[in-house]
Amino acid sequence: MNLATSPKPSPSAGPASPDPAPAGAVAAAAGTPLAPDCHGLNFFEIDASLQELLPLYLPDDLRAHMLPHFRRLGAIAGGRLDQLARVADRHGPVLHPRDAFGRDEEWIEFHPAYREMERIGFGEFGIHAMSRRPGVLGWNGTPVTAKYILQYLFVQSEFALMCPISVTDTSTHLIQKYGDEAVRRRFVPRLTSQDMGEIYKAAQFMTKRPAAPTSAGSSWPPGGKMGRTAPNGGCTATSGSAPAPMPMSPCCWPGRRARLRARRASACSPCRSAATTA
Repeated sequence: MNLATSPKPSPSAGPASPDPAPAGAVAAAAGTPLAPDCHGLNFFEIDASLQELLPLYLPDDLRAHMLPHFRRLGAIAGGRLDQLARVADRHGPVLHPRDAFGRDEEWIEFHPAYREMERIGFGEFGIHAMSRRPGVLGWNGTPVTAKYILQYLFVQSEFALMCPISVTDTSTHLIQKYGDEAVRRRFVPRLTSQDMGEIYKAAQFMTKRPAAPTSAGSSWPPGGKMGRTAPNGGCTATSGSAPAPMPMSPCCWPGRRARLRARRASACSPCRSAATTA
């Protein structure tokens, strides 16, 4: 519209009518989607690039063994997992600090949709344990490459849950490598369990205070330890380095879930960089 030549509407005429909508907008308003929706598709079978890479990075026997699992998770990611993630987005975890009588309880209530996603990632596929103990998905010690393919498929519908999955994985690695025998016996079996009734899940949380004073030769924190009891049990992965602000990746913000409809998931920097040390 040419503002220099168009007449101004009279006060009694009401607001000026908008310009006619282009044909594309009319078609979209009539129900034609602007872009195809990949919900309901198998995220593995439609990813030709991923399938072409498999022979380059997986031995023939491992590839043949894992293909049915890749296809199965691809179907779940395109269907059930996507549905659960949408529900969990609308029903975040609820902290209950006290019971009905005012007693301190501090327990977290998770929506059943989130618990079901945990069952898929931890229980059904054992992504957290497959490179830490033999027998997960019927293979004697799965290489990390095959594990990352499952992670890649999983996060295309649910990104946030990959943080506790990855932190549980890498915490197990640290305990197996640096823990003494008593610590390994206490934690590793439950950290690598696929039984949702006995599993320990590791967690990452901010424990550092910016600009805290330290002196030469002193440890941080006092006593050289950081830790607290994780809500709902389990164990926590903490850092004991000198105090400094700890950046958090957007995918780790509470309540944040990344929806990657292009089926190309970028890595969660803190979680995936830690996992590559395995």
